[in-house]
Amino acid sequence: MTEAAPHGRAGDDARLATALFPFVVGVGRSGTTLLRSILDAHPDLAVVHESRFVGWMAQHRSRYEVDGAFSVERFLADLLDEGVDIPSRLSAWFMAPDAIRATVTAASPRDLGEAVRVLYAGYAAHNGKRRYADKTPGYVKSMTELAEVFPEARFVHLVRDGRDVALSMLDVDFGGVNVPHAAWLWSQRVRAAQRAGRALGDERYLVVRYEDLLKDPTRALTLICHHVDLAFDPTMLSYFEAPDRVAHGLGDQQHHANLRRPLTSGLRDWRSQLSADDVERFESIAGDVLVDLGYDRATTAGRPGPAARALVVQGRAVAAWRARQRARKR
Repeated sequence: MTEAAPHGRAGDDARLATALFPFVVGVGRSGTTLLRSILDAHPDLAVVHESRFVGWMAQHRSRYEVDGAFSVERFLADLLDEGVDIPSRLSAWFMAPDAIRATVTAASPRDLGEAVRVLYAGYAAHNGKRRYADKTPGYVKSMTELAEVFPEARFVHLVRDGRDVALSMLDVDFGGVNVPHAAWLWSQRVRAAQRAGRALGDERYLVVRYEDLLKDPTRALTLICHHVDLAFDPTMLSYFEAPDRVAHGLGDQQHHANLRRPLTSGLRDWRSQLSADDVERFESIAGDVLVDLGYDRATTAGRPGPAARALVVQGRAVAAWRARQRARKR
């Protein structure tokens, strides 16, 4: 197994990049935060909760790397200037901006990958860990760019029965607005990850079903640990015994309250909680994706009808409006 650099050598760690860089991705409300809490309980691994900015920067790499040179100044300005309109950055990392600026500048990163590694190595050291990882569901849309910036990146795609995901989405003000919209959103993002994963290959891309994680967590976590070159440690299964650590970086998010209990099946059950009409509408939109992932269909629904298509259009409009409202509050 490869060894990460010792604490206090963030610059060397950035240069060598000897350890694999795991990214947990998936559709929101699929259990990615649960998996993050489990992995973060590993004594060697610190998992950032939804960095968001790394994917954006990877997609805009030319903003920082110009003519073979890397602009540390622009990187730090985008990272630390709250007036810059990029996704959320370091508010949940509990690292002082001055210390970040000094650490990154001292490391003299030569490209975007090295600069980001400096940040993550610092986060890991701050939490007494040797390795780092990231959990940002939305990175299903930037896996290709992240894989290019970080040759050592390994992706763990957590999937969950989309009908249960739809139920969970309806309880929050982000994601799916109604069941057909949730079906469309779920299928679009699963397909995006699958396309990127096929290009990356099995060595870099692993699919794990949420239901399998609950049914046999030791087996699922052993597969994940092997994929990211990490020794399995049973303390991961006791993640809920340290509620303060589990809540680290989540803020006051009541939709993550279940993280304070052991792995529990049946928190969502589309069979009893979705109407027959909604099941049919969901499967008319995303039934083929369900089957691809090994889930059984409950209906023989064909193509979505006018009502389902109209609800998708309505959901996309409402979701866009909600996103604008959240952006104004930042």
